[in-house]
Amino acid sequence: MVTPSFNPSEASEVGIPVENVILLDSVPNLRRVDAHGKLFRSSRQDRATEEDVQVLYKSLGIRSYLDFRSVHEYCTIDSGKTKAIDGTVPVFVPDIPDPKTTRHYPTDSTSVKDVNGKPVSKVSSPRRYLINMFPRDAVLEVFNMAPWYKRIFTVLCVLIGILTGNHYLYFTRCLSVEIIRHGLIGRYKGFLKYGSKEICFSKSYKYCNKCYLFLAFPDHSKSIMWFGHFLRELVMDSTITPTLTSYSCLTPVLKTICNPENLPAILCCTHGKDRTGIVTALVLSILGKSNEYIAEEYSLSEKGLEPIMPEVKEVALRYIPDESFLYSRKETMLKLLAATRETYGSVENYLESIGFGKDDQDKLRQALS
Repeated sequence: MVTPSFNPSEASEVGIPVENVILLDSVPNLRRVDAHGKLFRSSRQDRATEEDVQVLYKSLGIRSYLDFRSVHEYCTIDSGKTKAIDGTVPVFVPDIPDPKTTRHYPTDSTSVKDVNGKPVSKVSSPRRYLINMFPRDAVLEVFNMAPWYKRIFTVLCVLIGILTGNHYLYFTRCLSVEIIRHGLIGRYKGFLKYGSKEICFSKSYKYCNKCYLFLAFPDHSKSIMWFGHFLRELVMDSTITPTLTSYSCLTPVLKTICNPENLPAILCCTHGKDRTGIVTALVLSILGKSNEYIAEEYSLSEKGLEPIMPEVKEVALRYIPDESFLYSRKETMLKLLAATRETYGSVENYLESIGFGKDDQDKLRQALS
């Protein structure tokens, strides 16, 4: 069992209400986002005890768990061990429609599947939605930073990794120099720039979408079959260009929060720092919080994760040998917000550009008021 080291008074010292910090032994980095207890954020609840599951369910009344991990990430973490919370909160994988034509998402009428890909006719409450927000085209941006021979070597290593079950480890280790050069702020810009849009590797959708599967969601037989197509495209074109094929996952997440029927909700990912931190920053911007407040709130994750930091560090450094990716410094979020203003004029303008317009933003404010 983890013993929290987070002193709630530390939140008030940086302008965050003391009551926002919630200490649960088995759910690190848990705190309230809004002023009324309708939106929370945390790290993964995979190791939550039955007692803490009931706190989330009964005391906080959480109806919707917006989990920004992929199905593969969720099911394989901790070697696929059974999660106590799954007995109370069933897991669903919703389809991602065009956010510009979808008013509230997900809802009970949204097409969803279970983690095995089987259609589900009814969505219960509470429920967990797995909405994969890993910016796969941002990965390509880093991939393209490497020289052509290193990209070919990386692809070959990933293929070996597929066979051993360590494809992501092989990928990050091969490109560690480029990933470190890109930096944490580069990763965050990738989240906003691409919004986790589905991509394919080349100009031909018929081939490239299947080629990419071996990096993101490996199916060994299909991966090997399509590997030749991918390698051919790589050799023929020194730069693999992402082709956007669907819509931003950020918008459906925000539209979910707009619907009072989905609240209270909790935003979460593996550590509740990066993917969760960015979505939280967007929500707080809509609620009118200052950049300073948003950055301070983001920085609380560093303290919130302190109880499990030795484990986090051990695992993370296997993939990226740079400790700067472990932390949530205030200046990182300030740089991201400044970059967003420079590119779009404001966070609100950015949200409009991905299909979350002014009317939607007003509805979110009202839902969390």
